[in-house]
Amino acid sequence: PSGACATGAVANITGVVGLIHSAAADAGVALHAGEVRQLLNHTADDISLTADEVALSKAYPSHPGWDAFFGYGRVNAAHAVEAVAAGEIPPWTSMDSPAWFQTLDPADSPTVDIIGTLSAERSDSYTYDVEYGLGHDPLAWIPVDSGSGSGRTDGVLATVDISEIPWTPTSAPDVHEGVLERVDRVFESAVTVRVNITDAEGLVGSERRTFFVDADPDRLPGFPFDMEASGESSPVLSDLDGDGVYEI
Repeated sequence: PSGACATGAVANITGVVGLIHSAAADAGVALHAGEVRQLLNHTADDISLTADEVALSKAYPSHPGWDAFFGYGRVNAAHAVEAVAAGEIPPWTSMDSPAWFQTLDPADSPTVDIIGTLSAERSDSYTYDVEYGLGHDPLAWIPVDSGSGSGRTDGVLATVDISEIPWTPTSAPDVHEGVLERVDRVFESAVTVRVNITDAEGLVGSERRTFFVDADPDRLPGFPFDMEASGESSPVLSDLDGDGVYEI
């Protein structure tokens, strides 16, 4: 684990990626970045704490599989390197569109194309499926499309009908809202898409992306406004004068 939050974690992961590429070089294999990503994700040690463990450790909640606070789990460098040495290099998939956290209005376009890549070039064939769930960490998934192929495919993987997705306006924040309550609230109108790919040898890859559905009839023209990416943190709202209304 890193003692320096995200900055230290990036340094640690970079070192693990170096080990993976080194193992691949020893095996005479050149890895694609997508393969490295899948190796990291699917050899990680899952973190799933019981309620008693959460209370004792004061950790954020988790559940089996991917979850919002721990992702795919704790990176296991040994397992990743061993997978490469054994030739167990998974297929990979990626999504190019929609953009992360993009806001989509069904009134403007009732459907959204899931555009990306499927690749299983080390195997004879692959099968895949695309599904979506409500929120940022769905526990239930709705199938959208599936199919099979070989090699690499780029383009539209599926089309999601967002006009059928119920829109939930974001609730007003409570003055004493905590982190967990805030995460649940701001993702009330979120939709997460997941693409799964399995090659002929049974090795798997997956990718997920979250966007927002906004069908607000009271929205003013020109909004929401995309401020694009930047380095500063988001503003924090606080009730400074105790009148029950947030100030920045």
